Amino acid sequence: MLFNWNIPLPPESLFKHSPLTRALRLTLKTCLDEDGLELTQTGRLKRKYVDPLVRSFDWPHYNIEEFYAVSKVMNADDFPPLILVHELLRHHKLVRHYKHSMRLTKTGQELYEDIQALYKLIIPSYLCDVDHMAFSRMNAAPLGHWDIWINVLHRAADSPARLDKLYAGLYGPAKNRNAFETQKAFYCFYNAVIEPLILSGLLQDNRAANDGVEARLISKTPLWNTLKPR
Repeated sequence: MLFNWNIPLPPESLFKHSPLTRALRLTLKTCLDEDGLELTQTGRLKRKYVDPLVRSFDWPHYNIEEFYAVSKVMNADDFPPLILVHELLRHHKLVRHYKHSMRLTKTGQELYEDIQALYKLIIPSYLCDVDHMAFSRMNAAPLGHWDIWINVLHRAADSPARLDKLYAGLYGPAKNRNAFETQKAFYCFYNAVIEPLILSGLLQDNRAANDGVEARLISKTPLWNTLKPR
């Protein structure tokens, strides 16, 4: 069951619900406003851009002040989502590296003006082609593929549902496992399936500060129903 990516979407809805789209566009804007962003010798954004970008991303469940409570400065490698955004923009040729700076391409300038085209270009590829376990401590992704996951979630997440219930709907109850193995299975499912859909703006989660991953409440956003999986 795939999404119909060609359905028109309100720009304000994309910006509101999709943290990844928001971060992509804000990075393009910063690159445009600064006439290119300086890079380190290793090809990362220089430190002076990192803090403003991380704050403007408004990344889900990330508290920048908690980072600064234990560290005085933030480099690009300290915030993996910034690396993800940087690589997605490069992969899709919206930016290029030139003389130790990151600059917008002609396509990047065009898609900065058209957030729906930006979403349509990057989000389907992000979901299907990116290794979502790359920034995780887990080694193995859960069994399955997007057709199966989206089909089950389309029926199961109409109203907020606990993650462990969604997991059970796909894989059955987590029986015959110790507590560590069970938590690992839930985190793998969250990192590989749920979180990418949240970053794409299709799902949302509601969690209390002390909740375990299994108790997170997962539900669809308006974008899911607009894009009408088929």
